[in-house]
Amino acid sequence: MNALRVESVTMRAASADDQATGLVGFVNATINGLIIDGVTVRRSRQSELVLGFPMHRDRHGQTHAVVRPADDQVRREITRQVLAALGLKPTAVVARAPQGESP
Repeated sequence: MNALRVESVTMRAASADDQATGLVGFVNATINGLIIDGVTVRRSRQSELVLGFPMHRDRHGQTHAVVRPADDQVRREITRQVLAALGLKPTAVVARAPQGESP
């Protein structure tokens, strides 16, 4: 496998209501030339920042990955590079938007 390289990352912060449920923001990333929209940054129950990859739900209610890491090692490396590009640490405390404001 070629070296995994996250080339660019942008994030739009989640609303205060969404942040209250653990959603930090929505990421667009370019990884080895592939643009991936709709990645989410979430705070886990253990207060770690994790990435969620886009999925779609079919007419029967089943979810299917649109794009996903090939394995756990790749997931960890993508997460590390994306969070670093955003200036976040996996256990970072992320400031929340003031109540009633949406960034």
